[in-house]
Order: sequence, then structure tokens, then C-alpha cells
Amino acid sequence: MKKTGKLLLSISLVFFYVVSFSPEVLVMAESTESSSTIGNVEIESDKFDEIKDLIEEEIKLWKENPIVLSGNGTDISLNPDWFIFDVNSTVERYLLESSKPWYTFWKKDPVIHIPLSVKINQILRNELLKYSHLNQEETISNIKKHAENLSNEPIETVALDLSILESERQAFTLVEMNLNLVDLPEILDALNNQIIPSGQIFSLKEKIQKDNITSNEETIDLVASLLYSVILQTNYEIIERHSQQKIPNYLEAGIEAKVDMNSEKDFKFKNINEIPSILKISLKDNTLLVELFSVPNNIKGEYQVLEKEAVTPRTIYRYSSTMNAGEETLVQEGVPGLKVSVYRTVSDKQGPYESQELVSTDYYPPTHRIIMKAVGVPNASDKDLEVDLNGDGLPDRGNNDVNNTNNQGEQNDIEESENIDSDTLPEGSYYDKAGNIITPK
Repeated sequence: MKKTGKLLLSISLVFFYVVSFSPEVLVMAESTESSSTIGNVEIESDKFDEIKDLIEEEIKLWKENPIVLSGNGTDISLNPDWFIFDVNSTVERYLLESSKPWYTFWKKDPVIHIPLSVKINQILRNELLKYSHLNQEETISNIKKHAENLSNEPIETVALDLSILESERQAFTLVEMNLNLVDLPEILDALNNQIIPSGQIFSLKEKIQKDNITSNEETIDLVASLLYSVILQTNYEIIERHSQQKIPNYLEAGIEAKVDMNSEKDFKFKNINEIPSILKISLKDNTLLVELFSVPNNIKGEYQVLEKEAVTPRTIYRYSSTMNAGEETLVQEGVPGLKVSVYRTVSDKQGPYESQELVSTDYYPPTHRIIMKAVGVPNASDKDLEVDLNGDGLPDRGNNDVNNTNNQGEQNDIEESENIDSDTLPEGSYYDKAGNIITPK
């Protein structure tokens, strides 16, 4: 019996020796040299309330320091309120992972390193959308890691990989340039590789102002028109577009656009797709190519210029007291005007879906034929006669007002119209005495 007791005692001592100096226990013993942490904050307590108070104080101190997002041409100060910390769930997780079963009482306490639980406010995400050259998700991931560990180092942005967006051409316009625009390269450089973010409105006027581009009116209108012709080939929403009210020599009627830097006229559109796109512009010799690229999708857009209706010009007679009786001169030849409607069809490349919308109806006034004649007594019975001698903008009927011409014998223009066709004018519009179209607002 005594021998058996001694044997058990010897075995127990050997077991205690082996366990005490086993590699696992040695590793744990060495690991106790560093403390457990939550978000890089050392934790020495196992009490919920004590840990919570400590973490909340550290978060408060962290928010008092500048939170800076930098890199890739950005330097943004982030609002501390955009970070939402869940301290309770973080502490609960910590206590759960740091606890050990009662039957492992002989083991050392484990060393735990966990990040803080934090959510990014939607306001911060919306703010980042203003920087179309950034990879939104990866930049958000960097910001979150920074907050999870209460880091005081600047947060690095992640640039968008443009090669991904260049995988498929969605739309393009190619024109031969007949204009000598010396300031064209400046605006093309500013727009080339321009990212069009998802859900964002792009304003050409704001882009010009932001980049301090000094292009003249003709150049800006050209670029606006080419952009418009490209966007018409997509499903993008056209927010604002104005007609030049004259047909340029580089695009057909209804496809041109106008931007006035001195008024409220702008060209705006919105990318309604879930993925961004990239604008590419190149100028080689006299050929200008504008392209829009994005990742492949099933949406296809195309436009048509329909309902073309010619507008007949009028003949305007101007009377001069300096000309000989019976003499007349052609001052300006007439050119017909035009009224057109632009329709866009958006369809699914792989399905039956198709929708058509009326994008715009544009009116291009005619150039009236003008003839200068010697002054005479107009025929008051002529129904087409519209003579304004007193300058009040209204026709003066009867021949008594002819005597109100310039007493000094200088030229005094009187206007008489022929071929009046009111059906060709927009509703509510009329001609003034100079032959111009007046459209009440």
C-alpha cells in the first residue's frame, strides 16, 4: 500500500513537471509579456464597465485630433461625427474571447487583440463620391481600419484603376474639324480621362470654372455639342441642355448644345447606372474623337432627328429716301429655317426591353430676304403691309404717316413683309419689324 502511494506521488510530480515546462505553457508565459488590446488600447481589467469607460475616453481623445484623408491629389479633413463606434458590442466580444474554461485554470490568460466595432456614416460616403478618381470601396476600407484601431496616422486614399473602366466603349462621336480653335487643347486635356461617377450629375460649366479653363464661347459650345451627341447614345439622364439656335457645321440640327459662362445656360447630365464611366478625348490632325467607356453592360442607346419641318423665310422691304424712284437693291438673300425633334431609344441588348423618349424640339429661325427700295407711298390696301414709321413697334396703317420720314433726307428704313406664314412659327411667336422671331416667355 505504501509503495502504491509513493508510485502515484512520483507520477504526479512527473506530470506536473512536464505540464509546467511544456512548450505550450512556455509560449503562453512568454506571451504574457504583452497586454491584450482593443483598438490598440491596452486592457488590464476584466470588468465590463471599467473597459467600456476606458475605451470611450480613448475614442473621445482620438476624435479631438485631425482625421486627414490624403494621397492621389486629395487632402480632406474628415468629420469625427462620421464615425459611429459600438463600444458595448466590442467589449462583449473582448470578454468572450478572453475568457477560459474553469478546467484550464492552470493555463495563463490569453492575449487578445481585437479592433473596435465602427460604422461609416453615409455622409462620409457621399462626400467621397465627389472624388471620382478614387476607388470608393478600397478607400472606405482604409478609413474603417484607421478608425477601428484609433490610428493617428494620415489615411491613404486608393486611386481608381482606370483600365477597368476602359474595357468597353459605350458611345462615341467622330468629327472633322473645320474650325481653327487655338484654345481647344486646354479644355480637351481637362476633360480627357474624366470619371463620370455613378449617380452623380456632371456639369460642364462647373468643370470649366473649377479648372480655370479660359476657352472662348465657340470652343465651349463645340465641346458641349460633342458631349451631348455622346450622351444621347447612352441611357444617361439629360439634366440641362440649350440649343445654339443655329445649325453648326460640325453636327446636324438638334444635336448641338450651348453653354454661356455669363448666364445660367449649362450642359448637365447624370450617370444613372450603378457603375462609373470614363470620358476619353483625342485630337489628331483635324479629327476629334470623343468616347465614353465603362465595364460591359446590356444597355444600348441611340438617337434620331425626326419631324424635320422647313420654315419659309419672309421678304422684308426696307425703304430709303436717299434712293432714286423705282430703284431697289437686294441686301440679303433668304435662307429657310428648320424645326426638328430629337428622339432617343434605350434598349436592352439581350432582351425585348425598349423605350423611346422625346428629348427636345428645336427651332432654327429663317434668314429673311431683305430688299432695299426707294421710299414711296405704300399701298394701304395691301394685306401684307406692316409699316412702322413712328418706331413704336406696331404697324402704321394708311399713307399719311409716310410724311414722318427723316427731315434731313437720311435713310429711314420701312419694312413691308411678304409670304407671311404664321403656321411655321412656334406657338405664341411673331415677327418683329426687323424680321426677327419673338417668342414670349
